Amino acid sequence: MQKKLLSLLLTLALLFGMAIPAFAAETEAKVAADKLNELGLFQGVGNNADGTPNYDLDRTPTRAEAVTLLVRLLGKDAEAKATTYTLPFTDVAAWAKPYVGYAYANGLTKGTGETTFGSNDMVSATQYLTFVLRALGYESGTDFAWDKAWEKTDELGLTAGEYTADAAFVRGDAAIVSAAALEETLKDGSKTLLTVIEANLAQAKAAADALAKAEELAAAAKSFEAKVTMNMDMSASVQGETATISMNMLMDMIAFADPMKLKMLATIDMGEAGKDTMEMYMVEKDGKATMYMNVAGTWQSMEMDISAMEGQAPTTDMNALLAAGGSVRMAGEETINGVKATKYVSVISGKAIEDAVNATGVLGSLNDMMPAEADMDIDWAALYKNLGDISYAVWVDAAGYPIRYEMDMTTMANAMITNIMAQMGETGVSMSCSKMLMIMDYSNYNKATDFQIPAAALQ
Repeated sequence: MQKKLLSLLLTLALLFGMAIPAFAAETEAKVAADKLNELGLFQGVGNNADGTPNYDLDRTPTRAEAVTLLVRLLGKDAEAKATTYTLPFTDVAAWAKPYVGYAYANGLTKGTGETTFGSNDMVSATQYLTFVLRALGYESGTDFAWDKAWEKTDELGLTAGEYTADAAFVRGDAAIVSAAALEETLKDGSKTLLTVIEANLAQAKAAADALAKAEELAAAAKSFEAKVTMNMDMSASVQGETATISMNMLMDMIAFADPMKLKMLATIDMGEAGKDTMEMYMVEKDGKATMYMNVAGTWQSMEMDISAMEGQAPTTDMNALLAAGGSVRMAGEETINGVKATKYVSVISGKAIEDAVNATGVLGSLNDMMPAEADMDIDWAALYKNLGDISYAVWVDAAGYPIRYEMDMTTMANAMITNIMAQMGETGVSMSCSKMLMIMDYSNYNKATDFQIPAAALQ
């Protein structure tokens, strides 16, 4: 009996002893992952039942995940997400595209083929250690051999001989190595990696705060003046015959709030197709908004409930879009129309555009505004599906007001063309947009020049 008890105790002791290293490794990986998570460098694949991040630490990381962490370790998370990249790869998910785009554009990674990045390929220890060394400023082929990267990380003290060519490597290992790298001094000896990351995070927050303030000031303005330009180049093919259209629109606007009062003068130049002008006024009175429009020399008017116009003012629409945008980065200082301003850039996702447009409630009334002879019943909401991303820039003056917005809407235009062509069901017809760029210059916030509605419009 005593012998059996002793054997049982020895067995339990052995099992317990074997569990200690595994438990210690799991705890170390969890601590490292939490540290990285607090800095926004390491994210989970979801949440556990208790609400904590599920880091999936026992799974081998993919190339897409490894490159994402590399970009974050470089302190370039905000810059990557605030930039639109064109990639030759067809296997990069939307969430990974900013990171793969940044790494590819800066020569930090390559694809596995002309059109494949290998996003879901598993990453080996030496591949991941190579990424970490690059984040620290070391160059493969010069400072270390990429296929034996552990030799350099062992030398630096980031690792201690636990990785070789055949060593298993999971997300927990990636967390441990990355957390250790935070305290490592860069190759040039100037600062630690953590110092670089914290500085970049501070810059990103400052940029986001400045843009948020600008949006608030614009939304609260009692009046403003604006000049909007839009340049668009399109081509259409019908039964093999192709035509091109270039449109340049210039619009001057004066707007007042509470009560709402709006003036718009637009010139649309379509080259050989001719030039047209439009004059439009809108005024609020007794809860109603009356719009007066001069089309081809004839004044027309229509009245609508003011509640239908809520959220449709130019600054409100723009603020709704910008609020839905992603990370913001500062891109230097420039002079716009004689005013010194700070430039901020970001990207608005197609889904954010769709949500912002739907939130205005204007889509439901667009068919009613179409001329009867058009004989079209369009599902306007469907036009805003799968639009892709829009890159935009905002220039903010010293007082904190946005004085210029610039948007490259080419991708969105092509998506909308695809959507409307699908609704029309036409065969032998194709359309595409090679350029659609919109620039909006704002001025005279809270001191816009007042105007009167022409007498001819009121008759």
